[in-house]
Amino acid sequence: MCNIFKRVCSIFTLTMFLGAACMNVAADEFLNDSDKMYYTYHGSIADTGETTLTVRLPDLENSVKNTQLNYVIVGVELAIFEKKAGESTYAIYKDADGKESKRYYYTVPHEDGRNYADSLTYTIDIGNISDYRCNAIYKIAFRYYVSPIYDMSQTVIVDRSVSYSIKNNKDGWYLLGEGDGYSLSTTPSTEGFSFSANMLCEILDNMFVNNINDSSIYGSIAASTGELGASTAFIVAPTAYSTVWGLNVKEYDALDTLYFTIKMQNQDTKEIYTIEANSPASSETMRKMTFLTNYIDSSGGAHENLPDGVYDVTASVTENKLGYDIEGVQDKLVGRIVIKRSKPPEPVISVNGGEAAINYPADSAIASSLRATWLQSEYQKAYRFNSDSTGISAWNAYSDVLTLRTTGLLTARHIDFAGNYSEATARIRNSSNTDISEGGLMVFAQENRSADVYFIGIRRSSNGGVDASCLDFVN
Repeated sequence: MCNIFKRVCSIFTLTMFLGAACMNVAADEFLNDSDKMYYTYHGSIADTGETTLTVRLPDLENSVKNTQLNYVIVGVELAIFEKKAGESTYAIYKDADGKESKRYYYTVPHEDGRNYADSLTYTIDIGNISDYRCNAIYKIAFRYYVSPIYDMSQTVIVDRSVSYSIKNNKDGWYLLGEGDGYSLSTTPSTEGFSFSANMLCEILDNMFVNNINDSSIYGSIAASTGELGASTAFIVAPTAYSTVWGLNVKEYDALDTLYFTIKMQNQDTKEIYTIEANSPASSETMRKMTFLTNYIDSSGGAHENLPDGVYDVTASVTENKLGYDIEGVQDKLVGRIVIKRSKPPEPVISVNGGEAAINYPADSAIASSLRATWLQSEYQKAYRFNSDSTGISAWNAYSDVLTLRTTGLLTARHIDFAGNYSEATARIRNSSNTDISEGGLMVFAQENRSADVYFIGIRRSSNGGVDASCLDFVN
């Protein structure tokens, strides 16, 4: 018999699965029995594998001074309360059929106005994991039905008020493990007891350059190009030292701090370069995580360029919930980084009269990963012609032997996927051109006589040489 709660926490043990469950799902979608859950209690988190709850509810204190306020507990009601995704308050759990199927009433044995020892200890089976919804948080609440010892025919729901004659503003419900009987708050308390499925964060897409004006990236090759697969490849500018990247992450659990391990693994050497980053707990579901990749290896004070090659970039996440680490996404491929600083081989120009053939040798003296088809197909074979008569042409793609109808300078350029290039040039003389006014060098003819010296300026034909008739005046 009693009139106030003892100010002690409920004593309970619970063992439940911990780990991954739902991803991007509707608010009323239920878990699978293969999914996992975690529970928290006063800032700690636990995981031991069962789904039963043993609880010792707080006693009522004895009062011998005012017998009119002495009560005996005749019944206990326990219920699971639920706060669904997108909702702001808790309500008694209802199953898919709308029934309050996790609400239990227990008769409490008593004799001579007193409850039996351990009469407030209960073992509860919370049921199947599939009874619970994705993205929802659950708490367990209790309330007492009491009768005054002077009239056991009366039954009331106990309240924290002195009179015990009225219910509190939550119909007499108090949260398990919260000794002060917190109201069913709009946000999950870190005090007391709660359980829910752990929502593993989702990495939504490939990594991206954090600043669109970042000049450290020469270009990119879209995902699904040839052998590339599902991840975009980013080509590093040959003079770049580092790049800041972003990842869009969806995290359902506001209490989680996310720790990222980013790995750059060279496809040729298999060497791994690791970057650490984190995203603090946030009420925002959508988070952007940024990280920096360096293209200089500073380990051991070497400060050397990372080897040229293709690097697979993967992201792993550890979710820290109230100090407890949960393994999340592991080694998800989020992109590829391509480093190439060397120039491709110089083109070779072969001239035959007014025709020119250009050979662009294969860029074979490079890392094996850089010889992949999806990269080799990005090489460009270009040329332009500086005609003595019409000037410089634009760059054109080379595909076959060139026939040039004027005389001038041919330039061939071999460009790789990173913008590195090499050039070769050759002078083209069109043999069909007999007009000595076009092109060539100025030739000076000189005749020495005793009285006078004559200088004759003549345009030399580039192909035919000096026309001998120009000297016919000489006796």
